[in-house]
Amino acid sequence: MSSQDVVWLQAGTIRLGVMPRLGGRMVSMCFGGHEFLWRNPALLGPKLELLAEALQPLAGAGFSDWQNWGGDKTWPAPQGWSGPDEWPGPPDAVLDAGHYRILEKTRDRVVMESGFDSRSGLRIRRDLHISPDESVSVTATLTNETSRRVRWATWGVTQLAFDARDVRNDESAILVDVIGREEPRVLFAPLGEMAYTLSQGVVRVPFGETVGKIGFRSPAGRVRLQRSGQPTLILDFDVATQSVYPDDCPFQLWMQTDHGGPLPGLDGLEATARLVEFEPLSPLTDLDPDESVTLTSRWSVKPAEPTSQA
Repeated sequence: MSSQDVVWLQAGTIRLGVMPRLGGRMVSMCFGGHEFLWRNPALLGPKLELLAEALQPLAGAGFSDWQNWGGDKTWPAPQGWSGPDEWPGPPDAVLDAGHYRILEKTRDRVVMESGFDSRSGLRIRRDLHISPDESVSVTATLTNETSRRVRWATWGVTQLAFDARDVRNDESAILVDVIGREEPRVLFAPLGEMAYTLSQGVVRVPFGETVGKIGFRSPAGRVRLQRSGQPTLILDFDVATQSVYPDDCPFQLWMQTDHGGPLPGLDGLEATARLVEFEPLSPLTDLDPDESVTLTSRWSVKPAEPTSQA
């Protein structure tokens, strides 16, 4: 596998790089020449060439065995290891690390499909499209291809870079629009605690030297990545207010810093870079045979504010 395995989409000032053979990941998302996605520099080079062999994880592999390439991908939720109604990944040989087949390809769109995952009963389809309004849509669909009823949610996981300059910078933060005044819920906190403030319908989460995840029970469907002097990345997604969601949270935010050594409680997973994960979810849905559940993530940018002159 090489950089020739990258499928490139381009329209206007937007350019996307997608690797169907790496779990259908989008590994580059550039608006006006600015790259937003984090990718693992130990695994992918600057031209998206592979720096390590893509491995198929064995049954029973844990976090310490996972090749985290970075970028944007789709998983089923809930995640867990206690029974067949939970997805025990990553790693995962089919939905996360498997080869996705290209069903359609144009200059500004690609549609891919995973193999069939017998454990979850699912096949995933990812439809990536650069829209005429200068936005990117990622529509991910989980389909039940068994003869039994299953219950899953579509889980978008997008890894976005930040660096040391963003930490404690008042102009840099993640901004989550919310309905009401309900504060985020701590889902996991292996290293420190994520700080936040809630004011006028927006939860502001500063970048920090921490590793953890918080969930939002009442998101309004818009999240922004704001870094000083850079364009603001905007994620929009739909929220079904009367539906059931994994962890009761339609949006979840993971943040990590560069931490030397395995993280407690995560089966050997190491945090070796600064990044955040934007994780929108669809409702948990009972799927009869051949039924599907879909999540659409819409990405756009707001230009950076001009720097004031003294």
